[in-house]
Amino acid sequence: MAQTVSFALIGAFILSLTYIPAMSALILSKKVQTKPSLSDRIIAKLEIFYQKNLIFTLKYSKSVVTAAAILFFISVYILTKMGGEFIPKFEEGDFAVDTRVLTGSNLNTTIEFTQKAAHILKTRFPEVEQVVTKIGSGEVPTDPMPMEASDMMIILKDKKHWTTAHSFNDLSEKMSKALEDVPGITTSFQYPVQMRFNELMTGARQDVVCKNFGENIDSLSVLAEQLGKHVSSVNEC
Repeated sequence: MAQTVSFALIGAFILSLTYIPAMSALILSKKVQTKPSLSDRIIAKLEIFYQKNLIFTLKYSKSVVTAAAILFFISVYILTKMGGEFIPKFEEGDFAVDTRVLTGSNLNTTIEFTQKAAHILKTRFPEVEQVVTKIGSGEVPTDPMPMEASDMMIILKDKKHWTTAHSFNDLSEKMSKALEDVPGITTSFQYPVQMRFNELMTGARQDVVCKNFGENIDSLSVLAEQLGKHVSSVNEC
């Protein structure tokens, strides 16, 4: 992604220096208008406003520089007290739910459980407009998933029409609590783009992932249970 953006910027820079000036000289009219247009009048007013502020700033330059320095150090202090994320979370408007049933379940079981979950969401939450579920791997094998795993896309209505909750976090918590009525199913609420980024970077769909490696499955299972107990005792920041 970074390389794609870089190439696009470089290409736009080259075009702005070569192709755009040449085409502008050929296509744009060469007739000069003496009467000022609307854009000319707007720019003139902005120039007057800018000149007044520039004169004031130069007159009290020490005070302006001091105020800017104070604001800069205040912002730096506030920045050091704030938390940080590698990729910030954005409210994308919909939910992507990583849904899992019991390991080894067949396709019919997965369909039955996901349909029950979708029915609960559509009947109990008026914010839900549509629920679409993708089970297993797609036609393009870039996202390998077992048959018991599925991606449930919850299409939500506009936030102003919500009645059950007033924020995405509250709504996801209430939906997750409601889906506990379906036995043997586990869910993880995220945003669609967030889920894909996590999967591309770490191979997992969560922000924080702990992986156990080894050859003995029984030992890995015991360590996973111990790890789960420790993780469940950590309060979310």
